[in-house]
Amino acid sequence: MSPIRLHGVPWSRASRCLWMLEEIGARYENVAVADTRSREHLARNPNGRVPVLEDGPLVMWESLAINLHLAKRFPSDLSPKSLSEEAQALDWSFWAESELERHFNEIASLETVPGDWLADVLGKLEAALEKGPHLIAPRFTVADLNVANMFNGPVSSRLDFGAHPRASAWLQACRSRPAARRVFQRAAEAWKASRRE
Repeated sequence: MSPIRLHGVPWSRASRCLWMLEEIGARYENVAVADTRSREHLARNPNGRVPVLEDGPLVMWESLAINLHLAKRFPSDLSPKSLSEEAQALDWSFWAESELERHFNEIASLETVPGDWLADVLGKLEAALEKGPHLIAPRFTVADLNVANMFNGPVSSRLDFGAHPRASAWLQACRSRPAARRVFQRAAEAWKASRRE
């Protein structure tokens, strides 16, 4: 069987999928993309972005959807174990895209983080974590990964978790996982190397 190919540099949205691939122990190749507008890349992703996953004949180009696919393709502790867990993983993944990523992109250009928005999203995480240390199950799942990875952008260092201790502890635990640390280290090294070129 051919290895999975994941196109995209480690400091891009591809980091989410690299983290997932490392967690599940899948054999994969990470392919750097020099030009996302090239004819070759646009044939894989008409949006001209990364990541792109090639899993045999299957080609996918939405990072959170890729992770949900990988959770099914490679059953592990990260995979939903019931229809309810699968539904909740979908819920949290779509929430992460609509309530976190979209706003993080907008906030990046602002001098201050809107306090009402921050209190709202962290409050939702805090409430969800009242029942346990993870979002949908007693264990770390793809839902935790998809949400936690949203906090890896430049806005993250400007967020105040002081009033949300559960959310803070959860995020720290997610980021401390060996697979996450490997990907973050790889991303930092690749970013530094790209600045020297």
